[in-house]
Amino acid sequence: MNKIYNIFLISISIFCFLVFASIPSFGAENTYDLKINNDKTISVVGSGLIKERPDIALIDFDITLKNSDPSTAMDNLSKKVNKLLQKIYEQGINKDNIKTSNVSLQPIYVYDKNLNKEILDGYSATESFIITTSVEDSGKIISLLTNNGVNQINNIRFERSDIEQLKLRAIENAMSDARKQANAVLSGTMYRISGIKSVTVSPISAPSPILKENLYNKSLTGVNQPLPVEGGEIEIRANVQVVFTFE
Repeated sequence: MNKIYNIFLISISIFCFLVFASIPSFGAENTYDLKINNDKTISVVGSGLIKERPDIALIDFDITLKNSDPSTAMDNLSKKVNKLLQKIYEQGINKDNIKTSNVSLQPIYVYDKNLNKEILDGYSATESFIITTSVEDSGKIISLLTNNGVNQINNIRFERSDIEQLKLRAIENAMSDARKQANAVLSGTMYRISGIKSVTVSPISAPSPILKENLYNKSLTGVNQPLPVEGGEIEIRANVQVVFTFE
C-alpha cells in the first residue's frame, strides 16, 4: 500500500512540474516584435537609438526689483538689465543669443494683523531672459549673472545644434534594426525579403536634460570661479513599424 501511495505522489509531482514548465515566463523579453501574415508580409517594429553629448546650454533666469512706486520699479529694473546686458555682451555673447521671455509688474500684498486684511506693500518688476551658449561656457555665464544682480536661475536646458540630423540617423538605425529582424525570421527558409509595403514612423523622443532650479536658486554672489556644469547625454530614440513583403 505504501509503495502504491509513493508512486502516486511521484506521478503527481511530475505532472505539476510539466504543467508549470509549460507556462511562459512573463519576465522574459521578446527578441522580435513581428507578425507574419498570410499575404506573405512581415510586420516588424524596429528601434534606433543615438546618444550624444549636448553642445548647447539654454540658461533661463530672472531679474526682479521691488519698489513702492510702480514706475520707479520699472525704471530701476531697466537700468539694472542694461548694465547686465553690457556685461554679457563683453563675454562674447551675441545679441541674437539672448532674448526676453517675459516682463511683468505685479503688486505685492502683505497681511496686516492690526487691520486684519492684506494691504499693498509695493510692486515687483521682473524681466526674464534665456541665454543660449555653449555647455563649456555655461558655468562662466552663470557666475557672471549671479555676480551682477540676477536673483533667480530657473533652469538650464541642454540641447544639440544638429538635433534634426541626429533624428534622421535614429530613423536610419530603426530601419536597419527592422530589416535585421525580418531577415532573421526568414533565415534558413526558402524565402527572402522582396520589398516594403508600408512604413510608419512614431514620434521621435529627444528629451533635453534639465538642470533644475533648486541647484541654482541660492545666492552665488562673490563666486569668482566658473561654476562647473555637466550637460550629461542626450538620447534620441526612433521607432518604425515596417511591413516587409517576401517571396
